[in-house]
Formats: sequence, structure tokens, C-alpha cells
Amino acid sequence: MGTCAPATGVCSNPSSPDGIVCDDGSSCTTDDACASGVCSGTGPQEPGEVAADVLFQCASDYRITVGASRQRAALCFTRTDVAFFLHVERSQKVVRQQAVSKVSKRLASRELYPMALINTVADAVYSPPQLPDLRLLMGQVAWTCIGQQPVAASAAAR
Repeated sequence: MGTCAPATGVCSNPSSPDGIVCDDGSSCTTDDACASGVCSGTGPQEPGEVAADVLFQCASDYRITVGASRQRAALCFTRTDVAFFLHVERSQKVVRQQAVSKVSKRLASRELYPMALINTVADAVYSPPQLPDLRLLMGQVAWTCIGQQPVAASAAAR
């Protein structure tokens, strides 16, 4: 029976049967399996999901608790998009009101990106006299979200 080489993604010598579990070498795909002699997975995962997976793996390695579900952590990491785009707008000298409008149109899902979140992050981006450090800002958005209790979808969309 053949094997799948993680370095190349090729299932060979002879080719492994379709459906045999393998590793395509990408941390951004899931459910890797051989198909027609090539190892590939589904995905790619959303960046927030990848970040949550890494967080939970590290937490497991160090035997610590995250304090939220993996799904909640993925949502929270995804919401850092708000900080990123508002930071970009301020760095380009766009005034707060216009930045909020542009970002709310770009991130249109109110279930995922509620206006209360966009306005709170806009305060953090536009209140200080200097442009805040993006890494710290994104971390603050993610960890504040992870530490909060989930809100019902209808309430979050307001």
C-alpha cells in the first residue's frame, strides 16, 4: 500500500487509495485525504478559525483553560477585522465618521460585526492623539470578546 508524503502532498508507491487519511502539510486545511494520488484537504479555514485552533492547541499543551468555546474564540478573532480596517482608515487620515461608514459597509454582516462593536473599536482607534499599536488593539478586541458572555444573535445585530 502507498503512503502520502506531507512534504509534497503526493500519495505514491503505489498511490494510496482514495479516502486514505493523510497530511497535506498545510495548517489551513482540514480533513486531509488522498484523492487520485494527491493528498489534499478541505478549506481553507477562515483565519479566525486557524487562530482559535492554535490558541486551543497551546492551551492544551500548557494545560490552561481559554474561558470560551473554540467557536466563540474563532468569532472573536474574526472580529479583529474591525480593528484592522479602522486602523487603516485612520492611518490614511480618514475622519472617524467616514471610517465607521466605510468599515460598516465592508464588514456588512451585523450578526458577525455589530455596530456597537464597530463604534467601540472606533473609539479606541480615534480617541488617542496617536495612532494606537495595531497588534495591541487587535489583541484587546479579541480578548475582550473572548472574556464576554455570548449575546443572542438578535441582540448582537443592533
